[in-house]
Amino acid sequence: MPEIVLPSTESTLHCDLCHQSYPIAQIALRGRMNFCQTCASARSTDCLERLQGFEKRSRWPSVVLAVACSAVGAAAALIAVFALSSHNSSVLPKPAIAGDNRPAPPPPAASVPVASPAPKIAEAKETPAPSKAPSVDPRHRIVEDAGQIHLLFVTRHGTDAAMGLTSLLFITREAPTGNSARLTTDVGSQMETSFEEGLRYVRKQPRDWEDQFSIRLSFEDKFTAKDGGSAGTGFTVAMLAATQNIELDSEVAITGDLTIDGTVQPVGAITEKLHGAIDGKCHITLIPERNSRDAEDMALLDGPSPFWQTQVFSIGTVEQALGLARKDRAENLKKAIAKFSALRARLPAVVTPNYLQSPIVQKELQEIVELAPNHLSASILLRDSQNELPHELSLNKSVEKIITTSYLFVSEVINPQESKPRYAENDNGIAAFPEREFFQCVAALQRLTPMLDRRAVELKDACVTYAGALRSSWNYKPPESNVYRTQRQFADITRREQSFIQQNRTDVDQARTRILLALRKLDTDGSLISELKQK
Repeated sequence: MPEIVLPSTESTLHCDLCHQSYPIAQIALRGRMNFCQTCASARSTDCLERLQGFEKRSRWPSVVLAVACSAVGAAAALIAVFALSSHNSSVLPKPAIAGDNRPAPPPPAASVPVASPAPKIAEAKETPAPSKAPSVDPRHRIVEDAGQIHLLFVTRHGTDAAMGLTSLLFITREAPTGNSARLTTDVGSQMETSFEEGLRYVRKQPRDWEDQFSIRLSFEDKFTAKDGGSAGTGFTVAMLAATQNIELDSEVAITGDLTIDGTVQPVGAITEKLHGAIDGKCHITLIPERNSRDAEDMALLDGPSPFWQTQVFSIGTVEQALGLARKDRAENLKKAIAKFSALRARLPAVVTPNYLQSPIVQKELQEIVELAPNHLSASILLRDSQNELPHELSLNKSVEKIITTSYLFVSEVINPQESKPRYAENDNGIAAFPEREFFQCVAALQRLTPMLDRRAVELKDACVTYAGALRSSWNYKPPESNVYRTQRQFADITRREQSFIQQNRTDVDQARTRILLALRKLDTDGSLISELKQK
């Protein structure tokens, strides 16, 4: 019987790392490079050490490298397991030989898990991610709307009259910064001062909001020049609403200066501002309490019609203004506003004074005044129906109307800086006296006379006299020089002409003096003249 020759199990392979020969069963990893069990474990440990050192130098690249190494290690482990399983299935165990006492080689399967570096590579995937910046409340990273309100201004558009207008003020809450509140629109120095005064008042309240957000105020028409102190109350109400999370009524218009104790101070041009609120479709208008007399002057000049178009309230303090500007008003204010709106809805579009004589209208107006005593619209309409309104303008309004009506002619007296009158020029470049404007000015002053304060009548007469003296001076025409005259006739004409010019200059100077004296009689503290110059 022929002898069966079994394949030899003594075949060896060289380790490519330590260059020693080992049986095939002791080679953990085989392929293009062969590694014994010891070198495979050392190589895996060395790779992990280098990987950890690289991770200390750069955290984010280490994560990417760890993922890549994990994928390579897993693939290598799969290849090794597949190769060893194939080898174990093809190599038979060495049979026992008689007299051979050498110990059998260790089973190769036990070395496979040791050689695989996959478990240690997997630990690198669990390396903690790099630390992030401290989390911030999402409300601090956005611009949050806190409401809007209308402020009242006056502007001059190239004429002597002022025109009232409204400007919407936007209120936002933003991430806290060094400035707790800031006005983002460029304004004049006086308005900036009123804003700072309002901020000082707000800081008198609890200031825990400064750590949570900052307040920003901006105007709708941010490119229009603005100045004056009449926006101080509006600024303060806006900032208080933002700090106390109060919802404002966007159909409210407000004007008035303020002091650090929260008192609302009077401002000028109330009549023009009320017209601006009506044009801006503001249903509620807040004016200083000390300007209530100006509202009565408006009723005397324009009649009761404007007070049906907007509900005018008087305010004495900032807190009173905030109570009227907010949507969740007190119950008495809600009822008063609702009753006035219902009464106005039942009346025609154009309300004539005859409707005020109705007992039903008078009764409802009386109920509104009882609910809200500072409801000026209802109060003025009720007093007008009972013929209790003043029949004369206030002194300040009388002076303002006189100067405004005749400003084309008396501007040199009020503002001496205006060196020459603002008269038109004809085609030849010669200044011509405005005849039509002169007669219109005189007629308007005559119509104002019954409504003027008796103390202001002297100022009105002085303005008319001054305008007449200017007209005589500008309309003077010298005699024609091409007419034949004797030397004596020329001397007489020259003498009369010089006498007329001198007399006319005297009349103009006397009329100017009369205007200044009349103003000084009415203005004992100098505030009236300074206010007229600003206007």
